Amino acid sequence: MAYLRSKFTKITNNTSGGVLSYVYQWKITNWSEVEPLVEHASPAFDADGLRWVFKYYKGRQKNPQALSLYLGILETTPGCLRGIRKKVSIIFVLENLRTRGMDFGKVELPVWFCDKHSTWGEENLIGLEEIDRFVANDTISLCVNFEIQESVIDAPPKVNNPFDRLINSPQFSDVTFRVIDECECEKLFYAHKGILACSSPVFTAMLTNGMKETYEREIRLCQINHDAFASLLRFIYTFEINIQSMADAEQLLALAERFEVVPVRDECLRYLRLELNLDNVWGVWELAEKYSCSKTSTACRDFVATHLGVLLDKSSTLHANPNILRLALENDEANVSSEEKIYELVVRWASFNISSNEVSNSTTSGPSQENNSSICMPSEPWGRLDEESVDETLDGDLRDGDSLEETDMCLSENDAEKADRYTFPRPWEGDRLSALSMLLKCVRFPIMQKGYLIDKVETNRIVMEAEGMKDLLLEAYRYHLMADGANQLLLPRTKHRRRKPRVD
Repeated sequence: MAYLRSKFTKITNNTSGGVLSYVYQWKITNWSEVEPLVEHASPAFDADGLRWVFKYYKGRQKNPQALSLYLGILETTPGCLRGIRKKVSIIFVLENLRTRGMDFGKVELPVWFCDKHSTWGEENLIGLEEIDRFVANDTISLCVNFEIQESVIDAPPKVNNPFDRLINSPQFSDVTFRVIDECECEKLFYAHKGILACSSPVFTAMLTNGMKETYEREIRLCQINHDAFASLLRFIYTFEINIQSMADAEQLLALAERFEVVPVRDECLRYLRLELNLDNVWGVWELAEKYSCSKTSTACRDFVATHLGVLLDKSSTLHANPNILRLALENDEANVSSEEKIYELVVRWASFNISSNEVSNSTTSGPSQENNSSICMPSEPWGRLDEESVDETLDGDLRDGDSLEETDMCLSENDAEKADRYTFPRPWEGDRLSALSMLLKCVRFPIMQKGYLIDKVETNRIVMEAEGMKDLLLEAYRYHLMADGANQLLLPRTKHRRRKPRVD
């Protein structure tokens, strides 16, 4: 597999004409392993208000022995390039990584980019047999220099949505929803059956199946957030959606799933992926599993594997659902200094007290530090267990959802309780000790130090009382006794975790 490292720079020329110049450099490692005859695209980058992409082919059907390079504009939303034309001059360069100043390049004649011709390039930049003299350490460096010489924007006129004024309007309304939220607050929403039925198969069935909802003027909907329902109606009428927080996304996602409004569901999940950070990744992953979104689950799994060394010390990890923790700990990829650190996390998680927001202590009822629990590990690391530093570039704060506005029909409720109800993510509140055995099975005891197993694991009464723990410890001791023959015991728990490559 080839990995890439890219760098994008913008140089603005303020001379007459206002020409904008851009440079995109793309270093590709493992060049010998790059798959031929298929398109390889760089990460998208911004230039002159549009999203661009740099592409290459290691041979194409017409020229299987040539390197082909292309520059393209991405259509980020349907029709976004209509009426936009840009005159661009392009220079493609294959940089010489062996001898400075001996690069190979081609200057292209200026071309017009538009919605009909959004990609231009050089199909035969250089023969593949000639590339060896530009390669160093199985790495090549590609570069594209381009200038925006002229821009013409003749965008189509904006057409106002005719249904915008009908949102929650009694005018022409033929159905009313009485929406009751979790606080037992009620709010009326006016709607139109024809519009609803065209946007949701659930609404279609509800309003046309001949059951009582078909003939009733007012329909009751329970356990639904008012703001989320208003957002869903706005999308159905206008195709516009505005998600302000993680809590908004969670509420709207549940509603979109309930009424099978697929575009809203997809947008909520996309928002969750974009806002992924160290404080909310466990909650996002739980939602992804709940709503069977493999793309979001994969993003969360990769994020956790990359940042596990940091997540071990985050309070958000102590709030995580054990089933999600299990998925993370079963992963063969993890950037963590030692398996002992993972074991200590499992023990801290099992002893964490939600009500007091601290690790519980079985011998005292007063305040305690995280590592004071009878089943927690001491704060001092064991032997080689110094934590590796991992950048917290994607760290962020938890974002709370706004509390619902009170209506005339809403009973008064404490604002703090409302805020807590719509906080994302919420801590898991199940029986932690009952989940301990499931998580311990994910810890790879055989690759831990023998002294640690004897002094810290075997002496922990609560851990040893967990179902199956004695068998896990026996497996670890057997592995260590085999010494040079350890390779004969090939089990998932005897394999060291691989480091996860970081993609910035």
